[in-house]
Amino acid sequence: MKKVISMFIILSLLTACNQSKGSYPAQVMWGDVIYSVSAESVPLKDIGEQIGETSKRIRPLPKNNGEANDAEVWSKLYKIVGVDQRKAIAIKKNDIYFKASK
Repeated sequence: MKKVISMFIILSLLTACNQSKGSYPAQVMWGDVIYSVSAESVPLKDIGEQIGETSKRIRPLPKNNGEANDAEVWSKLYKIVGVDQRKAIAIKKNDIYFKASK
């Protein structure tokens, strides 16, 4: 019986250690604000001036300006025309502009 219990404990530990890390929302940090990147695209006519670019890809979540957990390094960040930059920006990934909101 002790062997069965010991085997069960070992199997439980091995299974728990093999769990995936889980998924995190796509985020980018800019201007001391963490933005969540959505699947919503921003039309080219609404893209304003470039405000920066990502400088580091990090896991699990960004903590410093320029860090992102889903975008490639050097992805460009833009203002969205008519939208307060503290509320939302656009990030260019694969030639598509995606909305990133606070």
